[in-house]
Amino acid sequence: MSDTARCSLDGGRRTELAVGFAADALEPDSLTLFTEHLAAGCPACEAECARANGLLAGIVASVATVAPPARAWTRLANRIEAERMEASGNRRGAGYGVAAAIGAGLAALALQYGVALPRAM
Repeated sequence: MSDTARCSLDGGRRTELAVGFAADALEPDSLTLFTEHLAAGCPACEAECARANGLLAGIVASVATVAPPARAWTRLANRIEAERMEASGNRRGAGYGVAAAIGAGLAALALQYGVALPRAM
């Protein structure tokens, strides 16, 4: 009996879950389902995960890393400072505002300038 014949997931669902798993993009319920399925020992899904990891690694390797221009970092620093100043009047939540500004700024830079962020596989 082949590995795929023993798998309880159909081919399309297996591929969908394996790619989502490799990309760390599964919803919590799908992640639980697939993690438990893999833990039970499904060679077909293990092979599909290996294939998906290879494909994603190739995509990541093919994306050029681009450094954002200096003005973008200056705008980010100014935004963080403004957020810090605004939050300094309210000491209880000050750290969250700065963290949110940093996260939002970095996300905006990554989206605007196509910065590829490294990801552990």
